[in-house]
Amino acid sequence: MNHIIRHSYAASRDGQTVEELLRSQGYSKSLINRVKLTDDGLMIRGEKVYTTRRMQAGDWLDVAPAGGSLLRAHRSHADAPLHSLRR
Repeated sequence: MNHIIRHSYAASRDGQTVEELLRSQGYSKSLINRVKLTDDGLMIRGEKVYTTRRMQAGDWLDVAPAGGSLLRAHRSHADAPLHSLRR
């Protein structure tokens, strides 16, 4: 049985785009571009959505990474201490 790891994020305000929400969660532009190209990469209530979709407060965005490397990339970035991200 294959298990799909998905992340879910709630919109904090009306009018927030999918891209704005993902960027606020630490997703890079290139990571967003890779995720949105998958069949079920970005979904709201089971419907595939574009990054320009304006969400309503309380909408939940489901994100399915396009392979384990995307999940590791996002997790390592989000979980890394701030001082380790600076150069």
